[in-house]
Amino acid sequence: MAAKREPAWVAKGDRIAIGIVTIGALLAAAAIIAVFVVTLVGQLTTGEMTVTLLPYSPVPDGFFDGIALESADFTEATVVTSGLSSGVAGTLIAANAVGALTSLIVAIALAFMGWRLLKGDPFRRSVLWTSLTAAIALVIGPFIGLLLTTIGQTLALMEIAGPAAGEGGLPFRGELELTPVLVGLGLAVVLGVFEFGQKLKADTDGLV
Repeated sequence: MAAKREPAWVAKGDRIAIGIVTIGALLAAAAIIAVFVVTLVGQLTTGEMTVTLLPYSPVPDGFFDGIALESADFTEATVVTSGLSSGVAGTLIAANAVGALTSLIVAIALAFMGWRLLKGDPFRRSVLWTSLTAAIALVIGPFIGLLLTTIGQTLALMEIAGPAAGEGGLPFRGELELTPVLVGLGLAVVLGVFEFGQKLKADTDGLV
């Protein structure tokens, strides 16, 4: 019985590298799930939530030895609080869940693509759709996470500070990391080109 031959385009060294990436993606997926579950269990059992606020503090007139302090500010304050309402706590948990889910989707997609490469069959439709799902997650995930985080942080500030929270207007804190969004858009473009090439190849083969 003839031994099963490896695909000619996959060199041994490449298979080792792909295997390492695949295993690393699986380990990353497991770590993402473990960290999220541990964090969630801790939040549900203790009721403690980590909230990042935008503090406002009066600036002192100056320092010693005649050194003038023209301006100063604190960019943020991280506090651990308990007793937040279920709605606020749920919003903050949902924001963390969106971030974890986005990373998990990307890790699983990498593992799946690596597995198909090792099997010598990376051109299945399932690989395309898995990659497209990862691209969509990278583009949409940061925006949804930002929205939930901003809402949760603002509601938490209102509960923590009480009536004083509205003095001078409520500070909205939002930080959008553009790198995942750009990577997702780039991946979507590459997938579009790949799909076009596949269809063109199929049409060309049909003419032969």
